[in-house]
Amino acid sequence: MNMKKHTGHLDGYAYLPLDDYFKTNDFPLAVTLVCKGFSLATLDRDDTSKKYEFFFDMSNGLKEVVDDYWLHRVSVEPLEYENTRKNLKARMYSFVRY
Repeated sequence: MNMKKHTGHLDGYAYLPLDDYFKTNDFPLAVTLVCKGFSLATLDRDDTSKKYEFFFDMSNGLKEVVDDYWLHRVSVEPLEYENTRKNLKARMYSFVRY
């Protein structure tokens, strides 16, 4: 199934083919993935639940890191995690929707 997600951008609108992205609304997981070097493609706020959704480019090793996260087998440097958390939160709260 080829699903697409609409996401607003400053220069208009874009559509992401969801089959090409990993999506989560778990903030600590999103921070961990950024710390591990995975590319955050975009984020969006779900109007119904008021939660943010984080879209990551599918790449080698992503599934393993997600699995390890849920099994408590992944680690990141504490200062890197905190700095990434602050940066991602700032990005969330400066998010502009059109």
